[in-house]
Amino acid sequence: MGNRYIDHVAVPQKPRVTDLLLTPKSPRVWSPLHVEANTANAPAAILDRITWTVRLDGVPTSSSVSIRHNKLKIARIPDDWFGKQVEVSAGFPGQTPVFQSFSLDQCEVAEYVALVRNVEAAYPAWSAERVLGALRRHAGVGSAAFQDVLFGTTSPLPEELKPAGTLTKADIARIIELSAHGDAGGGTATDNSETPVALGHVLIGMAAGMHRKPTSSAHLWKAPLPIKVDSLFFVTIAGDLGQSVVARMGKMDKLPTGDAPPPRVGAGSEASDPELIGDIDGVVLGSRVTTSPGSLTSVSKVLHDYYCAQANTRGGVTANQRFRNFATLRSSTMDVDVLEFANAYYRSTHKAKTAIVGLLAPVSLALDAVSRKDVWETVAAFDAWFKTRKKKEEDQEREADAADKADVAAGWP
Repeated sequence: MGNRYIDHVAVPQKPRVTDLLLTPKSPRVWSPLHVEANTANAPAAILDRITWTVRLDGVPTSSSVSIRHNKLKIARIPDDWFGKQVEVSAGFPGQTPVFQSFSLDQCEVAEYVALVRNVEAAYPAWSAERVLGALRRHAGVGSAAFQDVLFGTTSPLPEELKPAGTLTKADIARIIELSAHGDAGGGTATDNSETPVALGHVLIGMAAGMHRKPTSSAHLWKAPLPIKVDSLFFVTIAGDLGQSVVARMGKMDKLPTGDAPPPRVGAGSEASDPELIGDIDGVVLGSRVTTSPGSLTSVSKVLHDYYCAQANTRGGVTANQRFRNFATLRSSTMDVDVLEFANAYYRSTHKAKTAIVGLLAPVSLALDAVSRKDVWETVAAFDAWFKTRKKKEEDQEREADAADKADVAAGWP
């Protein structure tokens, strides 16, 4: 029997999506998301046949979604996607689609904004300023001293939040945890750029912006003589730098010979990075957003619009440009504000050293309790810190611009 030969004819394989690649692997609200469909047997000319679907808790949506061939991009994941199961699928016609299902993370500031929205929903009759006052109270910046700077009186204090509607005790506890100021807990929250922010400082800056004035106060820190300051800077930047001056004086008195002095700003000082960032954000929002009583329509919206930003977001007042914006707002009297705060704070914490009986008291209180040289050097240390952070901000913006150009070159929508 002769040999038989069987020819094997290759059968063309159908194009298919093999898997979906998410970048980043753990997406979060306010941030971009890239989803790329890896394919097999699919020439570039037919990639536009891929069908994409995005579902939130099983419901299809096209909100914020841009598609080009085998690439899907969401420039900024919306807030209302948080808490929902997100499912992305892609496939060629006639193919069973490939799925990726995931939930979203959120930065701590985004979490705080969501909690503030919950407060506003629980107290619909409250004005925005009333909501802000309650948040300040729970952040530790609604005390008699802060009220005195804002309103010239130590009372009434802001109201306390209580569970109502969907606002729970756990929600209120988390609000305190994320925003507590100083002795109230020192809480900070990371923003969209992973920068820690002392939110209590932001809140008091917003409040001071609505009531900004040169303040004459006979009550602040129990100082018996009036002091005139810019209230916005006094409760933010000047306050922390002034505390740093006084705290450093006390530490220097006890410092062993040869030991390095504590820093004036940054880690280990009374003007830490999160506090100064919160101060800067408070000044920017107080100066640009809430410039008069009644101008604040929603606390959550102001915070959202400011912090929901990428490194190269342009236009408006946003956290990615905090240093650029602050550079145009820096008070020409900030040195004086720091000196006044340091003097008043020193007298309130060193009463035995500053008390002079009878007629000499007014004379002693008219003199500086702290060294002006210490104040100027602390302000100079802040300026150096600020210059470094502003350069980093500019570098991040350039990097984000370069990443956007790379996206375009790679065919992303």
